[in-house]
This record gives sequence, structure tokens and C-alpha cells, in this order.
Amino acid sequence: MRKLCLFALILLFPIFAYSQPGSPIDLRTGARITETFEHYEVHEGDHYTFTIDSTVGDTDTLGIIIITPDTKEWAHVVFDAQGALDTHLKIFETNTEVPGNTRTAYNNDRNSTNTNTTLIKHWRRKSGADGTLIYRNHFGIDSGLGANKKIGGGGDRASQEWILKQNTQYLVALVSATAGNIVSLKISWYETTFIDQR
Repeated sequence: MRKLCLFALILLFPIFAYSQPGSPIDLRTGARITETFEHYEVHEGDHYTFTIDSTVGDTDTLGIIIITPDTKEWAHVVFDAQGALDTHLKIFETNTEVPGNTRTAYNNDRNSTNTNTTLIKHWRRKSGADGTLIYRNHFGIDSGLGANKKIGGGGDRASQEWILKQNTQYLVALVSATAGNIVSLKISWYETTFIDQR
């Protein structure tokens, strides 16, 4: 009898363990529906995307300023950078340069009227200090002139998000080490306040 009860408990444990109150059920299959928190934020209308690309010259920079609000609604950011040739990605915190015009970021839920509180702005070249370098990466190649010249592109997409500091200015810079380099940058983020931040 004990063996039979134990066997039944083993069979039923997954049902008790995963049948959490409030979990939605797919009416077609009866399966529990789960989603990542990032995906949930898209459905809540709190997820945003900004993209930019440009052809830059040797030692030129495509730069974007990020300004976070002075609130507990923190930005959780993923950066995705690409370069057709030799490219350096640098992220600076506590940047003091004077930003330019606000750039448009789009809500990933196109039915939502929510707008981003973390601002994306145009970078004005060298109008202040870069700040503290908190991340750098090098990708792509351009070996120079000659018959054995080698060229190639590359990219950097963070597998983990950055939770940016509130009330802080950041510079995201794509620095080209090659003339005629096509570079692009995608910044994706959601804005949320967790219970332990309140």
C-alpha cells in the first residue's frame, strides 16, 4: 500500500508543482502558458526599441546618449551592435557631454500608448567627458592594403541585460577603425519597478 501511495504521489507531483493559481491555460491543448519576464513587459507596453545605422570613416564614431530618469523605474537594457569591418564598441557611464536632440524609440507593443522615460539622444562630438568605461569589445577585421588584405564584419549582442543606474547619462559609441565601415546599433529595453525597490 505504501508503495502504491508513493507511486501515485510521484505521478501527481508535477501537477501539484506546476499548477500554480493564475497561470493561463491554452484552451486548444490544455497546456500551461509561461513566458519570460521580458516578453511579459512587451505585452504590458513597457518594452522599447531604438535602432540606428551609418557609414563611418576611419576613427569616426557613431554615438548615442542614454539618459535614465531619477526614479525607481529602472531601464533593463540589451545592446546589439554590428560592424561590416573593424569596429570597437564602448559603453561609458556618467558621461557629461551635452546631448543633442531626442531620438525616437518605439514601443514594441504597437497598440500601447505608453512612452519611454529612459531617453535616447543624439551624441554631440566631444562636448564633455566620456565618463567611466564600463564595457568594451572589438569585432570585425580589416588587415590593410595589399594582395593579402583580409576584411570581415562582426557583432556584439549581450546575452545578459544591463540594469542602468537611475538619473545617469551613458554614451554608447561604435568606433570605426576602417574607412567606409557600415555600423549599426540596436538598443532594446523595458522599464519596471520591482517590489524590493519601492
